[in-house]
Amino acid sequence: MDIKADWIWRRLEGAAYNDIIIAEKEFELKTGMADAMIRISADSFYRLFVNGKWVNDGPCRGWPEHYYYDQIDITDYLRPGANQIRIIACHYGIGHFHGVPRQPGLLAQINIEYTDGTLASVITDPGWQVAPAEGWSRNTPKISCQMAPAEYYDARLEQALKFEDAQVVSKTKDGPWKNIQQRDVQLLTKLPVAFQSYVAGNILERSDDSRIYCLPWARLLYPGLVQANRMLMPAFALATVIEAETNIEFQIEIVDYRDGRYFTYVDGKPFRGTVSLAAGRHLLFITHGLDLNHTTDIVLNVHASEYHFVNPYDTASENGWALLEFPQFKANNNDLNWRQPLDDYAEIMAAYRKEMQRLGAIHAEVEFCQATAEKIKKLNAEQMFAQDSYFRFINRKQLRPADSQLLQPENLLAGGRGQLQVMPADAGDPELIYDLGQQNIGYYSFELEAPAGVEIDIYAVEYISPEGLVQYPGDHRNGMTYITREGKNVFTSLKRRSGRYVFMRFCNLSEPLVIKRFELIESTYPVEFLGSFECADESLNKIWNISAHTLKLCMEDTFTDCPLYEQTFWVGDARNESLFAYGVFGATDIARRCIRLAAQSLERYPIVGCQVPSSWDCLLPAWSFIWGISIWDYYWYTKDVDFVEEMWTSILKNLHGARNFINSDGLFSADFWNLFDWAGIDQEQDTVLHNSMFMVGAIDAALKCAQILGREKELDDLLKLKKELKNTLNSYWLADEQAYPDSIHENGTISNSVSQHTSFLALLYDIAPPDKVQALLKNVLQPSQKTVKVGSPFAILYMYEMLEKFDREDSIIQSIYDSYLPMIQAGATTVWESFASGTLAHGEFPTRSHCHAWSSAPVYFLNRIVLGIRPTSPGGQAFEISPYIKDLDWAKGSYATAKGVLEVSWRKKGNTLEVNWNGPAGIGVSFRKNPTNQDCQVRLSRIN
Repeated sequence: MDIKADWIWRRLEGAAYNDIIIAEKEFELKTGMADAMIRISADSFYRLFVNGKWVNDGPCRGWPEHYYYDQIDITDYLRPGANQIRIIACHYGIGHFHGVPRQPGLLAQINIEYTDGTLASVITDPGWQVAPAEGWSRNTPKISCQMAPAEYYDARLEQALKFEDAQVVSKTKDGPWKNIQQRDVQLLTKLPVAFQSYVAGNILERSDDSRIYCLPWARLLYPGLVQANRMLMPAFALATVIEAETNIEFQIEIVDYRDGRYFTYVDGKPFRGTVSLAAGRHLLFITHGLDLNHTTDIVLNVHASEYHFVNPYDTASENGWALLEFPQFKANNNDLNWRQPLDDYAEIMAAYRKEMQRLGAIHAEVEFCQATAEKIKKLNAEQMFAQDSYFRFINRKQLRPADSQLLQPENLLAGGRGQLQVMPADAGDPELIYDLGQQNIGYYSFELEAPAGVEIDIYAVEYISPEGLVQYPGDHRNGMTYITREGKNVFTSLKRRSGRYVFMRFCNLSEPLVIKRFELIESTYPVEFLGSFECADESLNKIWNISAHTLKLCMEDTFTDCPLYEQTFWVGDARNESLFAYGVFGATDIARRCIRLAAQSLERYPIVGCQVPSSWDCLLPAWSFIWGISIWDYYWYTKDVDFVEEMWTSILKNLHGARNFINSDGLFSADFWNLFDWAGIDQEQDTVLHNSMFMVGAIDAALKCAQILGREKELDDLLKLKKELKNTLNSYWLADEQAYPDSIHENGTISNSVSQHTSFLALLYDIAPPDKVQALLKNVLQPSQKTVKVGSPFAILYMYEMLEKFDREDSIIQSIYDSYLPMIQAGATTVWESFASGTLAHGEFPTRSHCHAWSSAPVYFLNRIVLGIRPTSPGGQAFEISPYIKDLDWAKGSYATAKGVLEVSWRKKGNTLEVNWNGPAGIGVSFRKNPTNQDCQVRLSRIN
């Protein structure tokens, strides 16, 4: 049935940022309802309730040109007589890595069929009632550059809803959301998860929030900004007068979480750290150093007493600060050309710094105000500064244990009964810390009885070191603040958050507060663990299990890189994750969706985008080529020829786009983000050899796709391109190094850096001639001190694929032990973004992200090697079993084939190897010997 609903919202004036509404409709249904289906979508988020019951959150991510609605059966939620549909909808109004916001819009249509064959419908139109959702603050900073605005909720305002008739923003097909179609992946779960253990209770030093200011400069200077690029000039400054009541020591800490530089001047003199000020008035001037990164806000933290700020331009203003804007220095570009814009901006940046130094040197208040009067952006304090509690969290200071303030904290644990009472502290804020037992992702949901006005900060982290050091999540505001109303409070957050350890801080607590329930509502792709692994070595079992759990947490409506920091669909990460998820979950709809979303980026970019759909325009060529390889992976698992046919035009478009970047020397060369690994590869060049090597791999995948589609006419052209690239790559062989260089510099010189990466890619994609094979294997297996080593589990997948190709399974298993055992020994419940000794170690902490599914290779290779399950034909039609037994006595597990689950178990008894299997009807299974079992007498049996 066609959608006839209007896109609606509330009446708005100007750009909308973090605009949250509640939309309601009451309607009558007669008896005899047979079926009711809702189609619903929003830009950017919705939460649907039917008759008070939470039904779903959505929509799934999609490009504005290819938007999606969710289709949900709500028959069981409806009843004869009066019914109500209630939707919380939010338009982010700013760029992020999960989509491209266009304008506020909510669309819903319920189609009802009765048993007598009559039909009815309820659609969004002017008859709906909408109101601003006053409980949620709109003036919050972004969670991070990748994500939406942060959540700050005041329950005291939730009854102040003022409904009005909805405004139609467009007809179904007339708005910016084109080709709207039904969601093509399963809905996410809503599974309650309780805490597993109580970690600690503390009394924290109270924070003086009047001295903390969060300035969201990007949206103040660039209203309606929907890009998320680094190339955004922060052309602003701040000015105020410090009015000291006596001689004081004044210090101001400026934090932007991404190491941006700021310059401070007092009375015309630069200073850092602390400055001594005499009683009286002192002009304070703060400028940005124009470091370009993804930062969109800064936090000012003042360390001083007996002072107050006065606005130098308006002493009567309630806002003691003035924001100065310098339009002549504003600039906004994208990141497609990775380094060139920095050169383009050099003249602007130099002029800006010169002007800031001139203004900073002015010591007289009157003269300064005259020189800058035209630069003032008039804002009151509420407009200028965002509500933000994150700085309070990361600067928490423990005073003492809070045992006497926390009554029965174990009542919030799994299986707990009763209530937790939080008592006020004489001088400090009570804090609770709980452990979920393992990292998870979802919504915070709680019920409590409280006095009005208690600020509850709820934040989560992934890791606490054995010494008790908390690894705060850097520039990511991984939490929220909830302000209580008097009496009963029931709440479920709107943002999905991840972590293992949950911190709850209670500010402004003057009377006891009772927590009746607190849980995480787990929200992931609805996985079913069809694949499994178990063997005689418990270490390998733990590695497999935490790898599989990580994979689950990185599955939403697409595969994502990590559940805490980004929740972003990175195209390269998704190739790894889909490959792993086939055998564990049999998940094909999510893999197919990822491939399709990435293909749609070719409508915007010359090659497939690196993270999509996104407001960040960025290309990472290795990811573009890996996308092409993932299509062959998908076909090999499913034998879905129709989908390969659907993608064929995009496969060619991606390769033809890449061909336009072949330089006169015959290599892929472009000023893009030429990353492959978090390692010391010489990859900050236009011409990086691993890009051309991945292009060969993508061409090879395309050739195989062409063969199954019968596209003979395209074969010759692709074969010629592949041959040319291989010949050129081999012309750069370094005889002395017995390796390929990492890159070619712009002046034509060959990089003196060599890495494992070019060696294993050259072997994996059959680039190297036979006489180079042994040298390249040595580079991988016995790298010299000079050779750059693999830095992340993402890149190591490709090394493992090469090693398996050359029958070096022993090296893969040893690498799994070496790389993943340190995670187990550190108590990890998920696998990390980097290895314990990798390139992303953070000081005293072993990695940045502790949950990164690009690292879940063990779920793939342990089943392929230890169980020995390898498909030998597409679509799960035939398998080879060749277990790697080495020092193991037994192993058992399963693999989710496209036809059903294949189970394999083996046990070594003396010189006999008993192998049992069971699987779907019609599949072929054969046994192949390998060096670890070649001396065994093999008994292969199918069991029922």
